[in-house]
Amino acid sequence: MGNRVGAAAVEMAIVSVVLFAVIISSIEMSRMSMLRHSADYSAYLGARVGIITGANTSDIEARVDDHLSKIGVKNAVVTVTPATITEATTQVKVEVAIPATGNSWITPKHFTGSVVGRCTLLTERSAMVMSQSMPTPPPPPPEPEPEPEPTPDPEPTPDPEPTPDPEPTPTPDPPAPDPEPEPDPEPPPPML
Repeated sequence: MGNRVGAAAVEMAIVSVVLFAVIISSIEMSRMSMLRHSADYSAYLGARVGIITGANTSDIEARVDDHLSKIGVKNAVVTVTPATITEATTQVKVEVAIPATGNSWITPKHFTGSVVGRCTLLTERSAMVMSQSMPTPPPPPPEPEPEPEPTPDPEPTPDPEPTPDPEPTPTPDPPAPDPEPEPDPEPPPPML
């Protein structure tokens, strides 16, 4: 029984390495996924603030920072295009970059770079300004050229019909013989 305790300890040591690696990597991958969605959502929230009449860049940055601070994200970089929002602005683009190194929970050295979220929205201005920001539709495709009609093959010239042989002239029928005259009737015998 004493030997089994040592075997269980060795088995636990081997299995625990794999088990803890899976658990830690699952936590880190979940955090990176959460950062990605947070970047997208905070960019959307910032763009929603920016499309309202009278908004400015500092309002957008404040809204993004407020959202990210609630979930513990640090050192995010917010970029707003255009830098100055005017009445003629038709689109607001917000880009949020969250560095992975300062926002990882367990092993910051395994993930590098930044997670970036972007959102572009049309501003809530007059219909005329909005219609100007719509892209011009592409021209319709050109009409296909009609296929040339094939020239029909000329009809073959028919062979001339052979001239019929002349019909033989009918020979006149011989004249019919004169009918024999009928004999005179015999007189009736006398009466006694």
